[in-house]
Amino acid sequence: MSNFLTYPCKTMNISQGHTGSSHTGHSDKPWDECCSGAGRDWMYCPCNEMKVKRLVGVGNGYTNTLFLESTTPVVFADGTQDYVSLQVTHPLDDDLSKIKEGQIFVRGDKICREGTDGYATGNHFHFSAGKGRFSTSSCWGKNKNGKWCIYTTGGTPAANKLFYIDSRFTTTIKNNRLGFSLLPSNAVIDDGPVRTSETYSPDRSAFYDTVDSMLLWKLLIINFENPYGVAGIMGNLYHESALKPSNVENSKEKTVGNDKNYTDKIDSGSYSKAKFKDDSAGYGLAQWTYHTLKADLYDYWKSVGGSISSPYTQTEFLYNSFKKDYKDLFKTLQNATSVKEASNAVLFKYERPANQGSAVQAERRAKGEEYYNKYKDITAEQAKADLNVGGQDVVIEDYYTIKLKIKWLAVEPTA
Repeated sequence: MSNFLTYPCKTMNISQGHTGSSHTGHSDKPWDECCSGAGRDWMYCPCNEMKVKRLVGVGNGYTNTLFLESTTPVVFADGTQDYVSLQVTHPLDDDLSKIKEGQIFVRGDKICREGTDGYATGNHFHFSAGKGRFSTSSCWGKNKNGKWCIYTTGGTPAANKLFYIDSRFTTTIKNNRLGFSLLPSNAVIDDGPVRTSETYSPDRSAFYDTVDSMLLWKLLIINFENPYGVAGIMGNLYHESALKPSNVENSKEKTVGNDKNYTDKIDSGSYSKAKFKDDSAGYGLAQWTYHTLKADLYDYWKSVGGSISSPYTQTEFLYNSFKKDYKDLFKTLQNATSVKEASNAVLFKYERPANQGSAVQAERRAKGEEYYNKYKDITAEQAKADLNVGGQDVVIEDYYTIKLKIKWLAVEPTA
């Protein structure tokens, strides 16, 4: 498998090429992409993984611009390999305000929609791309013609030398005389996120959305190791919370608040541990409801900081809880020889919903088997490497400052 760089939009409709009137004097060969021409279309992460290096604009008077850089080398359409750096200009505040510097996107993730921020006529993206990494911390600067251009370690060739067109994903309406190469029909795209050896710290900020299933698999396989066990857990978590760590039991929202409001109250401290553990509202990936489990979740969260909705915190808590208080279940999950065995064990011994009938068993098993078939080849060792997890002591200072001893991803505060 190879990390091919593919075009980031579902429709190619290039309205202005590198030599267009508004691009005169630019040395980084930009182009304008207006996609389908109807509304605001998305751009998608075009390789295994990209990191947000810098944001400009977002309501501060400058034209909104996003700078992205791949975390591993890609295969370009001209056959060479290097990192890729990408500038995206004109998205609106409603998308860019949700993006943070340092944020990671993986292949196929929606990043932002085209817009009209700045000097733009009609919704479109202004793209510039280059080989290698950004060569300055600002990512761009004015050239001798006074034009803002990106600067990369490998230069900025024409777009068709960089991006393949995956015809299964992108429909071409207009390429503005740029002869793009089609991705070979037999090419296998490596769409698994691969992290570099850069220091990696779990993001424990508030997490209101559904967790990427591949990330969740990796967080669980590191600790539980057995793919059947992990699939059994994930099938149950999906049917409990749709893999949304901020999920509040729907029937309780009128009483305690919706997902975001409830989570924010807990994180801010305005909703006490006593209220949280005794409100009988199912919460989180596993829809923890029983007062002792919610108290334990609360205490574990307080020991590591960040948000109680962090998928890292919740999967670590799940692992620690199984290992400490559900030893028979933990043993079953580590030694299960089928998804069905693991799924039913979690259903009967941990989740224990009112309806545990054959239909419920079947739907949870089916979802678990779906995850198993999709991710079974991602081992604990690969997940550790992808997430850069070691056995060393580290200091995490992104959303909290505390010295942690990390073994896998289960974290235990040191004395």
